[in-house]
Amino acid sequence: MSPPRQDDDLNKNKDEESLLKGEDSTRAKNAGTAGTAASEKSALLSPEYMYSPSPNSTDRPSLTNLTEYGALMADREEGEAPLIQMQVNANNHNLPAANNSTSNNNNIANSLEMTNGRKFQRKNARTNCDAKKESHDPHSDSSSSGSSSATDNNFARPFSLNHPVHDLNLRTVQRPEWSAPNRELFADIQGPLPTNSWYQNLLLATRHEPTEEQRAYPMPYVVDTVGPIPGLRVHHTSMVASDLVLQLTNIPSHGLTLGAASQSMLLSSSATASKKYKVTHMTPLGVTLQWPNNQTTSSLTHSTSIVKGMPYATMAYSIQNDRKLYPTEARLREQAASDHDQDMPTIVSEVPISSPPLLDGQTNLDCKNVQLVQKEMQLQFQGSDYTWLVFVSRPVMVRCMETSSLPGTSFAVQFLLDNDDDDDDDDSRFEFETDNDEFNSIQFDWNVQKMRRDDHETEKNATSLLMFALLHHQDMFAASQKAGNKNPQLPSYPHGKGGPKSCATTLLGPACLVEGSTWMLQEKRQRASFRAPRPPRNEDLAVLVDAFRSDLNYSLPLYFQRGAGDTYFSGKMLAKLGRILTIGEELHEICASHDSPKECKGLDVPSPEQPEFQQALARLRSSVEVWINGTADTPFVYDGLATGGWGGVASCGCDFDESQQQCRNQYPDCPGFFNPGLNFGMAFYNDHHFHLGYHIYSAAVVAHFDPQWGRDHFEQSCCCGIAVSPLNGRNQESSSEAIASYEGVALYEQEMAKAWEGYDQDKVATAKQIGRYGEVLSASEVRSADRYYHIIESSREQQFPIQYTPLVIGIMWNTMAQFQTWFGGAAYLAYGIQLLPLTVAAEGRDSLEWSQELYQPFADSCTAHLAPCRDGGWSVLVLAILATVGQQDEAIQKTLELPSSVFTSAGGNGHSLTNTLWYLSTRPKVDDPLVVVDQNNDDGIKQTADLEKNMHPQGDENDVNEHQGPVVVDLNFNCSCPESCTERALNHFANGHSCGSRILWLMNEKDHNEYDACHQVGVEFSGDCGACDPTQCSSKETAASKSCPPCSTEICGDSKLNQCPLQSAPFLCTEGASKGGCSPSPWVLHDDGICESCCELSPAC
Repeated sequence: MSPPRQDDDLNKNKDEESLLKGEDSTRAKNAGTAGTAASEKSALLSPEYMYSPSPNSTDRPSLTNLTEYGALMADREEGEAPLIQMQVNANNHNLPAANNSTSNNNNIANSLEMTNGRKFQRKNARTNCDAKKESHDPHSDSSSSGSSSATDNNFARPFSLNHPVHDLNLRTVQRPEWSAPNRELFADIQGPLPTNSWYQNLLLATRHEPTEEQRAYPMPYVVDTVGPIPGLRVHHTSMVASDLVLQLTNIPSHGLTLGAASQSMLLSSSATASKKYKVTHMTPLGVTLQWPNNQTTSSLTHSTSIVKGMPYATMAYSIQNDRKLYPTEARLREQAASDHDQDMPTIVSEVPISSPPLLDGQTNLDCKNVQLVQKEMQLQFQGSDYTWLVFVSRPVMVRCMETSSLPGTSFAVQFLLDNDDDDDDDDSRFEFETDNDEFNSIQFDWNVQKMRRDDHETEKNATSLLMFALLHHQDMFAASQKAGNKNPQLPSYPHGKGGPKSCATTLLGPACLVEGSTWMLQEKRQRASFRAPRPPRNEDLAVLVDAFRSDLNYSLPLYFQRGAGDTYFSGKMLAKLGRILTIGEELHEICASHDSPKECKGLDVPSPEQPEFQQALARLRSSVEVWINGTADTPFVYDGLATGGWGGVASCGCDFDESQQQCRNQYPDCPGFFNPGLNFGMAFYNDHHFHLGYHIYSAAVVAHFDPQWGRDHFEQSCCCGIAVSPLNGRNQESSSEAIASYEGVALYEQEMAKAWEGYDQDKVATAKQIGRYGEVLSASEVRSADRYYHIIESSREQQFPIQYTPLVIGIMWNTMAQFQTWFGGAAYLAYGIQLLPLTVAAEGRDSLEWSQELYQPFADSCTAHLAPCRDGGWSVLVLAILATVGQQDEAIQKTLELPSSVFTSAGGNGHSLTNTLWYLSTRPKVDDPLVVVDQNNDDGIKQTADLEKNMHPQGDENDVNEHQGPVVVDLNFNCSCPESCTERALNHFANGHSCGSRILWLMNEKDHNEYDACHQVGVEFSGDCGACDPTQCSSKETAASKSCPPCSTEICGDSKLNQCPLQSAPFLCTEGASKGGCSPSPWVLHDDGICESCCELSPAC
């Protein structure tokens, strides 16, 4: 698909000027097709962002680069049919200038947004989740993740071959069928399956026909598998923006489906064909889908590779038997007249065509005849402003027809098969170099090939790849070029000062076409450390030592020490203790040195050898180890393929009894695999990097002080992902916890390299290599957080629509970005979730410029919600930003005034006074500190209230201002939870007030009913009052129905309103400002317009 063309000679300046003005349709001068080989001559780009080939262009889409991404064409068959590619252009859409945002998880793979075939591999970049040791069990998970071959000779040796069951002694679990992978979908692919890929929804197809959830966002298109015929439906997207939400949208009927069908099917009013597909290959950046024969008499299969950054949608057609095809034009015409039941390559539109198809820029296609297309065809349709260009790999005969008889279709084009053969060799390489002490280098090198074999390549017209690159790629290209590396170029218009780039609107920012067969991206090394680049200020040593001596007595709750409860909060508390110990070590070294500052005089800093320090280390060691040695009350288990799983490791799950402080269940009863909401969806591969990042960080601390322990537990680790299918794709909330997770990996392997030194040099080398990957992953997350989650006013118009006003993205999806969190809508929550934990990596994460803009609205929101923000622990992060902008003294003073309960609250239990003071004291000096407005800033508070008025209500209405206080009366209710919401539970204190008094205050002062009040308090204070949350107790269904009854048939059928993911957020707001909003638990209904009515979706919807 490419922009339309003009018939005039584009060498004329007047025509080039008209292109720059965006007049009518456009065409490029001798330019290579988008996503393919481009000529050496400068290309003229259309204002609509796409390259346009001229009719006589010899550079055509490279068969390898456009279809090999998932090993589609690695072994081409005799009698292969033509390859067909499409590109879309929006005639009336101006060149995007400022719309967009980012992706969820920017690891090595999706920080590059590209892939190239079967032999695309990471050298030495695989974890023990990617490959499993061979087993005698015929159903064992013995081959590599995401590969159809475990013996591909371009695979490097995995970091570990330990099998989760046979070597790590993990127990297995039987996953319920409704959340298990559909093994019929994966053809011959063996081994663990992806659980958090950007195309995950395509991997979640059931044994039934695909639904609209089976779609992906490869950028700049949205693609799905539910068009009128079996194949890939491609959609152009546009951005809709408000002050709180960015949403990519498309009109389904304006999509174009590239697939296969017979003529009789297209002309029938009742014909149907299965749209089920198979997944034949997967890499981190691409997936290949194949449609089996529609009819037993058909000899045609068709396959597509969906790749990040692809300018084209591509379909390859293969002939599966020796049926004689007719290579001559006369015989093809004869075939067209007689063969109505044979499947043919077909393009179908759901809206009528507006003008006859244009062949090779010269001839209109008459639908009464069969005509020859040499290279390309242009299609334009009524009702949409899109023009599509279709390219073929060799000359073929085409015919067109109106197809209004077939439901959902209006127009179709069919391509008649020839019988040519082709053979392609793919020798593409991806290398990650870690030998340089200053940079980590990531290089892509392709064996770029031309799609057309009748073109003769010379040095002057050597093929060069064309792909879309995101903003952070473009940043890295520029930096790498300054270092002397050759990198792809960003083509621009030939007139003006640089001219606009050829870019497409995406949620991730303007994605721009780059030309070049090699990408060299460099990340400057940021070595992981437990210590900041500078020590704490001397004047702060006294309060730091006092805090450390007190915090050295910190112990995790007993249930976490037994491995009961959830893996997220336990991980946060483990890392909290770990940072206390490493800070204590640093303080001791400062004050024990021969040149210690005078401020150390009289300070007694326990050394790591002293009993109280060793006792704290022993508590940390045992609390870390219980989760990985199989003795936890809720152990990690292997979700193996042989037992219907995805091939990963997850927590069994704990049905926690608040009154007894223990799990009600024991293995093999694993409730985590049956309840997507339990443990934050851990058993559904949600937030693994958050949870396990904290655990790995803690293990790094233990190994730092106890190298022998580290050697004993070196190869005990696991993987991450998610397995639900919302229409907006994957999402990530906390960019900062993603950064910290990979910081933990880098620290752990750094400590393990030290631990193995002198014992096993192979393990030293492995540890160092993993550590470098941790560095790169953490650095790429920092780059993406800074580029996409952190919004700076000065650059807003270059990236995001001006309608979106907050300074952060709260939740980033594949096709949507929101200013809110999963647990509440207050602004301080959306800001704060991007700022924790406070570790060394945070210094590179939070730029001074962004922090200076962020501080005041963050502080104003905290003041507007004083009790839950301050007492709930979020005020710690406000003070961290205050110190970052140069007000360290004030930040430290305010920290010392915080009540101790702040550091045990749900939002603050990962912080400690020691770590908070250390972080504030080690901030770099700011020459021009920010002038801070008084926290009682009425204007700022009003602005915050205006911003939050339309946000998700959960977590806000229970804000108890300290001046108002709760109303305390007799407790004569149980929140519909008689077994768990006991008198003891209601009298349990949560940040200064009992759970019961908080509930009663909402009922008396806010007119909440019992259910709503209990739910609000249970959500906000889940650790203290969760036993009284009616959505979590045995009476859940009865209680939920009081506020959110089952959705009606009418609502279920309203595709614009009903876009909630059934498994993860089934409660739909149907009236009010949040209409269309989704929640994992029933909405709290208000008369103030936020959400006035709701319903619960069911599988019947």
